[in-house]
Amino acid sequence: MGTFIAASRRTATHALSLIMGMAAVAWVLFIVGRYIGLVSSADSMLGSGQPEKVRIADYFILAAIVVLGLGALSAKRKLAPLRDSSQPCSSLVKPVSLLSSLTLIVSVALAATTVFSTFIGGLYGGSEEAILLARMMNLYVPIVLYTALVLALILAGFVFLPSSPIVQTHTVETSQEPIAGDRAMPDESLSTQVPPVLVDTMSTREPRSGRRLTGLAYATPIISVAFALILGLIVYDLTRTALHVWIWVAIFAIVGAGIFTGAYFADRSRGSHGISAPVVAGARNLNFVLTVIFAIVVTSMSLGYGSSAVSELQISPSLSFSVYGASEKSENLDGEGATIDEPQISLWGYDLKRGSEVVVIADPGSEEILKVRVSSDRWVSAEQLLPETLVPAEYVFIARAEAADGVSLEISLPVIVKENGGIELPSTDSVNSQSEKSRLLPVTASWLLGDLLPAGVLLALGIGLVFGTIFVRHPEGPVDTLRHPNP
Repeated sequence: MGTFIAASRRTATHALSLIMGMAAVAWVLFIVGRYIGLVSSADSMLGSGQPEKVRIADYFILAAIVVLGLGALSAKRKLAPLRDSSQPCSSLVKPVSLLSSLTLIVSVALAATTVFSTFIGGLYGGSEEAILLARMMNLYVPIVLYTALVLALILAGFVFLPSSPIVQTHTVETSQEPIAGDRAMPDESLSTQVPPVLVDTMSTREPRSGRRLTGLAYATPIISVAFALILGLIVYDLTRTALHVWIWVAIFAIVGAGIFTGAYFADRSRGSHGISAPVVAGARNLNFVLTVIFAIVVTSMSLGYGSSAVSELQISPSLSFSVYGASEKSENLDGEGATIDEPQISLWGYDLKRGSEVVVIADPGSEEILKVRVSSDRWVSAEQLLPETLVPAEYVFIARAEAADGVSLEISLPVIVKENGGIELPSTDSVNSQSEKSRLLPVTASWLLGDLLPAGVLLALGIGLVFGTIFVRHPEGPVDTLRHPNP
């Protein structure tokens, strides 16, 4: 016994040294990554407008989390057989095992947080001039690697842990009559003791099935979230616009299906042999927490999109048009007869008809100098240089648009195009605009299907997941407090 305690203490000491050493290496990698990121940021500031480059610093941060997680994982797997052993072991085993579990959880949390921050950065912080390789290496590859790390740490650190053999003693009873000449003992049956047999808990078929179900309960929601995030990034990269509400519906439908499937596997894994009850309870609790978070998020987004859809029934159409140029080459901009060299034209408006075209023409001649399509959010904005094809003459720039309710909008701006390509403004203003009074749009089928329906579908996803997982977690039958320790 004393030998086993000493050996277990040495193992715990090695595991503790491994955790601390890997934490120190992770710290060094993190600092190096931050320094490389600082240098890269300074270089990008010197050359503005450069295309997006591969962020090497992000991979040092990834390496730091990998080192920290794998160190804790290795230590936990070293101590797992000692924690399951029936023999007394060193008092150092339990605290070091708890430390390895805590470090493992921290690593998983860091990896999961980085996945979401990478996704948000890809949607709102990307460069317009990003090249495919940089985009892949900065977004898609890190999300895949972090997801693989989370799965590996959870499954290898909590589900598929090595276990110590179980000693089983088989007693074979016999009713053989005593041989003649032997003295039979009253009320005593003959029995034969079979030598102890070592049974590996990982070798039987049922424990493997239980571990597989538990592993799927952990893995399914994680994989579905990663897949949905990558899908959202692909759509954004293809369209280069904010994700449409129906894309968000598709993303949350994938995530909800993954959570529901994970809850189903977690319920199937209850009562399985060869896997500890806390691990099974952890899978059920994970899917329960994800269900609650999912319901809160989709309900909030449903309320937001629903409120926005209702607000869009009230419109105040506006259209503005202006001419401007480089300030150092322009003269007398505050009064009549202002001149503008290298002129640019700018157009913007809101509450316009979706998909309609806003056109700016130069009259006389009706030469088209600018045309832009209204976006799905009923906004329009465009800027460009004045076309060089305009001959020197007096013009009236006319901008025409259509409001969301079909009412026509038209604004004009008189200009004189000079021989050098500049512009002289006969009036005192270089900006002209038109705004309509606020009014309400009628409720139409297109509004119900295009604006309000997505919000209702988001709400239905949240309700459906909560409803479905409750029935999965509590199937029909009598309440068994031993098999149903969790709500």
